[in-house]
Order: sequence, then structure tokens, then C-alpha cells
Amino acid sequence: MAKRLLESSQNDQANRKNSKIEKKEVSFYEEEETDDSFDSFYQDEEDDLSDIDWEEVSLDGSLTVTFGNIRRDREKVSNYKRKHNKKAFNYQRLKYGLHLIMIPFMLFLLKSRMKWIDDERLNRRLRRSVPKLIGKKFKDWDVRDPAFKMDSLRTLLLGLVLWFRSNYKMNSNGIRQNFNRLQYLIKYADNQNENSISESTYKKVLENQQEFYGNRPLINHGVEDIRKMAKRKMANRDILTLFFFIILENVLPGPKKLYLCFALPLHDYDIRCNKVKWQIEHGIGKVPNRFDSDLIQPYFWIELEVPTLSDGELYIIDPIAHLGEREMVLKTRKDQFVPTYQPSVDMKYNLNQKFHYVVRINHAEKVLQDVSPRYVPNVCYRYFELSESSPILKSKHYTSYQYLSKWLKVLNKKKASVHHYAIMKKIALTNFTLPKSVTEIKRTDNFVIPSLLKSNEVLKACAKQAATFTKGDNSQEPIFWRRDVIQLKSKQHWAILGRSILPNAQPLKRKKYLPMRERMVRNLDKYVIKELFSYEQTMKSPKYPSTYCDHLGQEHVITDLSHYKNKFGNIEIYSKETKPDGFELIPLSKEVDIKCLIKEYNKGKRRMQKIKYLDVVSGFDFKQKKGHAIPKIESILVKETDYKVVQLLKQQTKVLLGLSFWDILLRKLRVNDRLNAEYGNVGNKEETLDDH
Repeated sequence: MAKRLLESSQNDQANRKNSKIEKKEVSFYEEEETDDSFDSFYQDEEDDLSDIDWEEVSLDGSLTVTFGNIRRDREKVSNYKRKHNKKAFNYQRLKYGLHLIMIPFMLFLLKSRMKWIDDERLNRRLRRSVPKLIGKKFKDWDVRDPAFKMDSLRTLLLGLVLWFRSNYKMNSNGIRQNFNRLQYLIKYADNQNENSISESTYKKVLENQQEFYGNRPLINHGVEDIRKMAKRKMANRDILTLFFFIILENVLPGPKKLYLCFALPLHDYDIRCNKVKWQIEHGIGKVPNRFDSDLIQPYFWIELEVPTLSDGELYIIDPIAHLGEREMVLKTRKDQFVPTYQPSVDMKYNLNQKFHYVVRINHAEKVLQDVSPRYVPNVCYRYFELSESSPILKSKHYTSYQYLSKWLKVLNKKKASVHHYAIMKKIALTNFTLPKSVTEIKRTDNFVIPSLLKSNEVLKACAKQAATFTKGDNSQEPIFWRRDVIQLKSKQHWAILGRSILPNAQPLKRKKYLPMRERMVRNLDKYVIKELFSYEQTMKSPKYPSTYCDHLGQEHVITDLSHYKNKFGNIEIYSKETKPDGFELIPLSKEVDIKCLIKEYNKGKRRMQKIKYLDVVSGFDFKQKKGHAIPKIESILVKETDYKVVQLLKQQTKVLLGLSFWDILLRKLRVNDRLNAEYGNVGNKEETLDDH
């Protein structure tokens, strides 16, 4: 089988070289730009607009936000370009969403396959397939001294792998993703009806999945179909790894820890595809054969620990994919990085495989663990100790990692091992490559240089230089860890988020900006300095005061709402915790017009008996009108005594509305009865005449 894999891979490489000679050179794939618009998919509305120049506005107005050159005429932008940009934006968001939604499905797939290992009939069949001579060698090994066992275990495991490869064959394709097909189906979903050729091509790509995912085995009857594959000794390489796992569990004597590792085949959101239609029409992206020779690395492999021999040693076993004996059975340490399982990151040679995460499951306890740092480089950001102001918290990669961690906690139903986390953290923080270009620095979540900091970002005072970056003009700039970057916000922005600046806090940065009213009149000379603060310099916004002191120093309870009224005639309450004592919030609804009820109630009342209220601004709507921040008024503030009156008025109004509906219904019934009484027999007479 190893020879067949080698020959097929050589043939594939020869075909690819011939195709390169025949076709003109063109870049089919490239990495996504770091400033793509779909980055905002996972950010809050307020954080998306962190650079907006906030100004207090009256309720009958709005805050206009102008991006780019204010002299630009938007009418000159073609409709085609707008439509194209909108589709590209939606597609990038969809790619990232598919990446996230695939994570729980892949974790459930790993758990379901581990259940097959507990099947007694499957274990018995695979155990009997092992020759007695191999079983005798493992038994003899078990009675030898620990030093001999430690030295000879890898040789014994390698012999078992070679026997397995010569007796169990591949006859179908395993699990995989197909970037070309995914991109084509989504990108041309709206254009499939342009002509008959496009429609037939799209239908063919949609229905003929086997051309892009291979001939996968049907598992309609669960473990029963797996037993049949074990009987025939033929399956795909993923299930064959599972068979070897069962054989090793039954053959290797003594206490041991076996793990089934799974490199999650998730959708890659970091790659952009060019000329995808041309590629589909010319057959690029199809599965070459049933042996998965285009997938250089496996998706499933095995980890083995033998605590009685050495607590720090780890055996990594790939019984199918790798051709070299060193990769078939690799002896290493638990805290060391393993580079041989990482697919090539060069898109010229590899597009079909890219690992984001590697998860393993224990056979005994069925516990899922993330072992990505052992096989995937440059994941330091996942183990940084981040502050609340760190921009890494908003990055695509870190959000994806947090999503995976959440699902691991849900499926394990127990707290993760602190010792295992410490080992993974040690590997991650020592296994990285320094960026060699500005583009690489922009894409990584590990490092940053001061010249690439955004206008609302600053380095911590305690930040230490990690390395030195040499630019193209031979000038040098220090490289810092991105964990030392702090994201800043203005006082107005923190107020919207329900936080206030600490007393005596000094701004970490000052930003020059042009107020909106100056932009509107195109007065470009009157700049204003805006002060920026970090999360650590803020606290939860305190409650509005419920008392005040007069000129004599005597304290009084506030009962007049005008005490809280600002210059726009409202009060800003972004969190219910800041509501003043002695007052209540009444939410506004479409069913009952609260303000109209209060006005009707106040008619004929004395001044002291009237209900007073204040409109409450609870936030800003950034989506209602593009480029504007419109204040949200979803409630009003009244005194506690007036709150009870308003609630009573609401209840009475609802009762009256219900009674009015009943009154309308009864009136309609009375009209219907009258019509039936006076004219109801006319139709019967006409039917009788027709019968005659």
C-alpha cells in the first residue's frame, strides 16, 4: 500500500507539472487582506465605531459619520462595483460563519467514532486478525526489564504498523473539505441562470459531490457497516486508523493511555480564490483518486503514553499516510513540538489541507483535549494573559479558539486538566516564527510593530521588545508582543458602554480629530484633541445621586426630575444600575402609548398632581441609517409614586382595549343576525325555484 501511495503521488505531481506548462501562469489563490470588511462580523457595534468622533446631539437630530474623503461624489461609484463589494463582504462573513459552525459537528464526529471502539464484536474480529507470532512478541516484551522495554517499544510498534499496512487496504476516500467547490457554489448561486451552460455546470457541481469529495463509504447502519469493513480489511484511511487503534489496544499489554487525534477539517476563511469559475470548468479541485494522495498529512492519528516506562515520553503513530518509518512511529517528549504533521502553508503546493485545531480523545475516560500547539505553530495568542483592553479579544482567530474551548467544556462536562493546559501553553509560547514582512505582521496575532498601531491603540508601559524587524530600506523597528497592546476609547464611548473614567486618571493617548459640524461646513482647520483611556482606567458608571446639598450644606432628597435633565431635555442611562433611587424606568411599547396616557391624565390636574417624565437615551442605533448614530429612546423615567399610577393607567387601558374589541365583535354579530333575519330566506327561495 505504501508503494501504491508513492506511485500515485508521483503521478499527481507529474500531471500538475504538465498542466502548469500548458496553462499560463496565474495566481489562483491568495491570502485574505487583513483589513477585509468581514472582520466586523464578530465585533460589537460600539467597538466597530471606536474611531467615530462622538458628539452630544439633540433627539430630533442625528450624528453624521463621514468616512474617507468628504469631497467624494458617491454617484460616480458604479452600481456594479457596489454590488460586487456587497457580495464579497457577505461571502467572507459566510466563510467565517461556516468555519465556526463546523467546530461542534467535528467534535461530535470524533466522539461518535470513539464509541465504535467499545463494540465487542468489532474488537473480537480485529483481535483475531493479528497473527499469533505478533501477539507472542508483545507478550515476551511485557516480561522484560523496564530499560529493554523502553528501548524496544518503538521497534515493536513499527513492526505492527508495517504488518497492518500490508494486510489492510484503502478502497475509498476519507473526510476532507473542498475549497473550490464551496467558493463556486456560493459565489455563483445568483448567476446560475444566466445561460444554459452556466445552469448545467452549476447543477453538475451541486449534485456530483463524489467528484469533489471522493467515493466515501456509506455508513447507514452504524457500527454494523464498520464490522463489515473490518471483515473485508478494506476501508478509507480514517477508519483504518480506528482499526489500528483497536488492534493496539488489544495487543499492547500493561497500563497505557491511548488517544485518538483528529485534525479538524474546517473551512479556511484566510484564503481567497481567483478565477474560481475557470477552475471548476477545467476540473481543478477534483479528487484525483480513492487513495487521497493529494492529502499529504492524515486527519486521524494516535498518541500513546506508557506511564510505567516514562512519564514524559510520547509515541505518535500514523499507520496509514506517512511513508517514512520515522513518521510512522515517532518517539518524542510531551512538551515538544512535532513539525511533521503540519501541512505546507505554501498555497502553490497545498490548498486542500490546513490545520487550525487538533483535538484528541482518551479511550478510557472519553475526555476531549486540545493539543493544537503540539502540531500547529504560531498559536501563542491563544495562551496570552490578556487584559480587557486587548485587541486580540476581537480577532477572528482568537474568537474561533474561544468558540472551540467553549464546546470542549460543554462536551467534557468537567473542568479541564490544569497540567495538560500548562504543557500546551509551554509549547505554544516557545514555538513561533518571527514575521519577515509587514504583511506577515499585519496577519499575525502574535506580534506588532509601533508603526502599525491604530490611532486608538498604545503599548503598555512595561512592554518588552521581542525582536527587531528590518524593513526594505534597511531601517529597523522593534517588534513587540501583541499582548502588550491596549485598545483605548474616549469618555463618550466608555459612557455608552456603561463605564466612567476613574478620578485623576490621565489619558494614555490624545488623538486629533475634526468635529462633525466642522466637516459639514468643510472647515478643515479647526481640529480638536480627544483624550483616550483604557479599560483599566474606568469603572462601572455610578448611580445618579439621589440627594443634593443646598447653599447651607443641608442634604435634601431629589424629587424633581428637572434635576437630572441635560441640555437636550433628556437623561442618559446606559445601564439600569445607574438609575437614581426613588425613580423607575417605564419601557415604551407599541401596544400602549405611555406618553399619550400621561398627557391625558395630566389634563385638568393641578401642577403638583401632574405626572412628569424624562426621555431616557439608552444607546445609539448605528444600523438604522448608514453613517449616522441615532439616539435610542426605549423608556422614560418617572418618580416611584407616579410609576404606580402609570402602571394602573396601563392596566385600565388594556382592559378598555379588550372591551372595545368585544364591543366591535358583538356589533358585527348583531348586524349579521339582522341581515339573516331580514334577507336570509331570499337565497333559500332562489334555490327552491332553481330546483323546480
